[in-house]
Amino acid sequence: MKTREARGETTKFKWLRTGDEAFVTMLDVIDRAKRTVRFETYIFKRGEPGDRFREALIRAVERGVHVFVLVDAWGSTELPPDYWDGFVK
Repeated sequence: MKTREARGETTKFKWLRTGDEAFVTMLDVIDRAKRTVRFETYIFKRGEPGDRFREALIRAVERGVHVFVLVDAWGSTELPPDYWDGFVK
């Protein structure tokens, strides 16, 4: 794991080799977030694992975490308009 300090904050980086490894780690980080989550992805679909991420992001918002989500419109065309309703304030 690589660590970098900037402006008094520490940023950690770990290469995740598979989707399964990445998803478990990403969900854990979202669940432990205290201030901010920035989630950006190209392809995002309803179902697994997309719904797990949506629920984790909603839990973070409910804890008072500032959550920013950016999903690509082309890569996420199958999402229904109300998919993020529990998330948007």
